Amino acid sequence: MARPRKNTVKEKSVENVTEQNETASVQEGLFDDEKTTVTEEVPKEKTAKKTTKKTFSDSDLIVCKSVTLGGLTICAKSGNVYEFRQYGDECEIEYRDLSELVRRRTSYIYTPRIIITDNDFIKEFKTLNDFYNDNYNINDLESVLELPIDEMVVAINNLPPSLKVTLSSLAATMVSNGKLDSLRKIKTLDSLFGTDINFLSSLFSE
Repeated sequence: MARPRKNTVKEKSVENVTEQNETASVQEGLFDDEKTTVTEEVPKEKTAKKTTKKTFSDSDLIVCKSVTLGGLTICAKSGNVYEFRQYGDECEIEYRDLSELVRRRTSYIYTPRIIITDNDFIKEFKTLNDFYNDNYNINDLESVLELPIDEMVVAINNLPPSLKVTLSSLAATMVSNGKLDSLRKIKTLDSLFGTDINFLSSLFSE
């Protein structure tokens, strides 16, 4: 006669507990997965780019370009001497000397006889910055001389007197290097400026 198994209920209860524990662990695992997938993004603050203003020392050299026909010599108050051999030559001028020329409103700057190429320097002086913004640059002046004669005359008549002087020097240089060879244009320019461009260009042709 077989003996009854006394631990049947106990085994079933153990199995039930095991199943419950497995179910709980699965649920906890799912909950943990959800927790790990939830991320909170903190928006990054945008940082504005700061533009730094260039500062000059007295001895800093500023590149300048001559727009004067022939040679040009500038004797500064400091005792420095700056020489441009011909139209288009570049020379470095100390900041202290160049700023003095600007403050004194000399013809070197405002006729102009030289062009300052450093934009940071130009922006440092409001009067100089306005002057450069309001007037033609050298490329603009060359384009004036390339216009048909009637349009060229109108454009020249609208130029300020200081730039007419610069334009006459530029015209002589362009004649000497062959960039301007129209006799009609040259005669028209001579009548406008009261010059002899062919003669002036021959003085400085190589």
